[in-house]
Amino acid sequence: MAIKVSSLNNWRQYTYQSFIGFKAWRRLNHASSALFADGLHETVKERQKLPFFIINLRQQIFARIYGSDISFAVFLGRPPRVSKRFCFTNMPLDVSEDTYYMTGNDLDQKLQQLDRAGWNIVGLIIRWSMITSTILEDTLETLLGRGISDIPQRILELRSKISQAWNDLPSFLTVPTHDLWQKGRPCHEVDILHQIRLFYLHTTFLIEWAASRNSLDNARVLFANASELLEWVNNALVRREQLSDLGLVSLAWRVASCALPAAGVIAWYLLQPSSRMGLVKLDPASRRHSIENLSVLIAHMGALHDPGDGNYQLFCQAKNALQSAMDTILQPSTTDQSQTPLDMSHPAIPPDWLYPDYLGLGVESWFVPSSAKV
Repeated sequence: MAIKVSSLNNWRQYTYQSFIGFKAWRRLNHASSALFADGLHETVKERQKLPFFIINLRQQIFARIYGSDISFAVFLGRPPRVSKRFCFTNMPLDVSEDTYYMTGNDLDQKLQQLDRAGWNIVGLIIRWSMITSTILEDTLETLLGRGISDIPQRILELRSKISQAWNDLPSFLTVPTHDLWQKGRPCHEVDILHQIRLFYLHTTFLIEWAASRNSLDNARVLFANASELLEWVNNALVRREQLSDLGLVSLAWRVASCALPAAGVIAWYLLQPSSRMGLVKLDPASRRHSIENLSVLIAHMGALHDPGDGNYQLFCQAKNALQSAMDTILQPSTTDQSQTPLDMSHPAIPPDWLYPDYLGLGVESWFVPSSAKV
């Protein structure tokens, strides 16, 4: 088989370390092209005649590339190259890659780790990643598609899908925050459980983002989702010594793809005048908690990059933008906030609300530096 799981693991680690440049984008393009060339997007014919590892390795590779493609498409605001509408998206078994090379009793013991619904009681992420990626593709279509009708109904359906998917997860995969970071839990397990909830929070956040971009007045709901998402990433930032080696490598990706957009929403909300239509004034405790979350992100962001890293410019620009926002948020008010020169001509959130130019948080200047555009 042209694509090997070991190669995919190396590529995934490379993209975590340098996800903003053209090389990572090009490598994903090569992987996507190989997927189609090898027919991994098609259904398996004469399934009963093929060995176990061939069938499941095909599904595992497809899930890895599909999930990575959707993740990059969301991050860069581009159409995906691998769409479920042209593929057979069979759900992979929730097992590690080494399982596919096992036979006999060793294979039986590994498969006994799966519950009746196919979830691994040890805890893995590939199956959940596949589920959330299919929902993210629909969300991305709502954000980038042309001529899409009945947006409110689509948003309702997306909310229902992610909520149902989360509720269908077994309880051992939805560990609450205070239990996740308990002493003695293996690093690999901590990392997997953190990512599982992270995928859920990120998908929920993007659905509300899509609702706002389509002029659905849900600013307070989006703010609440952004706050929960940012706090969840911050938990991993301040406790990063409890993550696995791969978890540490992927931490920069979690911050860039999840925490920064969430921080942008929170900063935008805190900077709005209380008289703006559609916004609810925060109580002192909520406002203080939001400022604390932004401060934690800014304080720990420097640990994620060094000069020369592929994401160095991204984090430098994001940090400067958030610091500027915090300076304004913490500045004592000397005038009536209702007179702040912000566009208040429309109650709905404007198209470029998330990274308004007056904060220096434009998508072009923050997420995709000119040197990284392709």
